[in-house]
Order: sequence, then structure tokens, then C-alpha cells
Amino acid sequence: MHPPIKFETENMLLRVLNGKVVHSFIKDFKDANLQDALEIHQFLDANYKDRELVNLMEFGNGSTMDREVREYLGSPDRVKYSKKVALLVRNLSQQFIGSYFLKFNNLVLPSKVFYEKQEAIDWLLED
Repeated sequence: MHPPIKFETENMLLRVLNGKVVHSFIKDFKDANLQDALEIHQFLDANYKDRELVNLMEFGNGSTMDREVREYLGSPDRVKYSKKVALLVRNLSQQFIGSYFLKFNNLVLPSKVFYEKQEAIDWLLED
């Protein structure tokens, strides 16, 4: 039986593409919070625990991620879900937030900010 490929929280949508790319989308004009992250990780634990995944985080229009989420996602025990992280942004302010997240949370895995979705996915799937 195949695991579910879609999951939704109050502020986020999650899809698993090709059984490998976890695409998390922060809904337009929403702020991702710690509860969203905890619910998503419960979903991943229940359905994708034994798979090697890569993560694509996309920011909707006017969306952000609060400090608690950035710290939680940057913690060493959270990277068990991924071997790479790509942040997909739409504008300069989101790029700033994304770059801040990557720089100051000292992620222990390869991470980059992108403006183009396909470019981000291609990078995530590179060996």
C-alpha cells in the first residue's frame, strides 16, 4: 500500500512528489507556526519514516515562518527527514527570510534558496 501524498494543516499544504520530494507550501498570507511543523512531522513519521526524502519549502504570497518554526526545523534531530532542503521564494523579502533561516540556523545539510520551482526540484534530486 502506498502512503498518502497530501496533507494539510491550518497554514500549510504538504505534497509528496514522486515518493521523495516533500513539498511544503505556506498558504498565501499565512504564518507557518510550530503547530504546523509538529503536525507535518507526525504525518511524515507515520507515513515516510523509512524513506530518504528531500524538502522543498515554498512561501505563498505574503506568507512567513515564525521564529519557533525556524529554530525547530533547523534543529539537528529534525533533519532526519531530509538529505537536502530547497527554499522556493517569490520576492526579495522572502529571499531575505529564507537566507536568514539557512545562515543562522546552521543546517547540517545542503540548502539553497530558489526562485524557480523546477530548478529547485532538479537540484534536490541531484546526487
